[in-house]
Amino acid sequence: MVGWLAKLIAWTGKKAEKTATAMSIQGKIDSFIEAINTEVEDLLPYGLKVRWISPELSKEAFIEKDRVVVLLSYHDNKDENLSKATLLYMNKAVIPEARPHIHTKLGRAIDLMMAKKALYSFVEARSSFGHFVNSILRPETEQDQELKNFCQVIDTTDERGLFTRVLLRELLELGRKKACITETGDTVLESNNFAKFLNEIAQKEKGEDVPLTFTGRDIKLAIILIARPETEMLGTERFIKRIKEKLKQSVSVIYLFARGNSNLGLAKDVFRECELMPELTKIHEEEFPTKSPEGDIRIGYCAIFYNRKLS
Repeated sequence: MVGWLAKLIAWTGKKAEKTATAMSIQGKIDSFIEAINTEVEDLLPYGLKVRWISPELSKEAFIEKDRVVVLLSYHDNKDENLSKATLLYMNKAVIPEARPHIHTKLGRAIDLMMAKKALYSFVEARSSFGHFVNSILRPETEQDQELKNFCQVIDTTDERGLFTRVLLRELLELGRKKACITETGDTVLESNNFAKFLNEIAQKEKGEDVPLTFTGRDIKLAIILIARPETEMLGTERFIKRIKEKLKQSVSVIYLFARGNSNLGLAKDVFRECELMPELTKIHEEEFPTKSPEGDIRIGYCAIFYNRKLS
């Protein structure tokens, strides 16, 4: 009787521990969803539900109504549980409709880097970030150079604020546009080229010229980098002229980016003039921390407008 009671107490305690762990993971993901959706609306449209399964069963995830259900075997290491649950969630939650139209390695890199981004944001569980890098991210990328290259591209674009706000936003729109359409290979090539295009911008040195317009078959956009030269006063005229030229090239989206306090006021002046242009429809404006090529953290600015004639 005593032995049975002890087993019951142990089982009840373990069950309560598993329930608390699942709730903790779900709460952390919910907070990340709320934060990331301020950068791109509905980028993560699904919540998370963790279900514990026997260790011999395969770990997987599936979408059920408005949640991603993650099937995971419980581990006494909380970092292991959080890392694997986050990665399985990202695989189903991030741009699911675009997956047939992007390279499988790019898709995996997006999963890995979104999981890394989420885990880093969990300040009270920061050890899970190190566990993920050492146990999952590094082993996968060391065995696959192509995957590693895609991850490095995403890392660089994320430091400059381009990963979620431009790359994932445009892939999200691509997925919606191509929903239920069989992939022919063209969109995979286009999405790869688009990632390389953003990487060039992210790696751009001060004063260096790189292409800022991408006109593929499905992705058509222009990025306007707003900076005030140190040697002269500069108004909005040249930027507005550039925007009008890009609209004549039939781009669908105009992205305004600026970095540093000295450029923020100018960027907002350009933004206000864009709001008055009948050809444009504002969809987003945001300030955010970003890393400069020199490695210091500066304030970043992003505003996005649709070309009304093409949207």
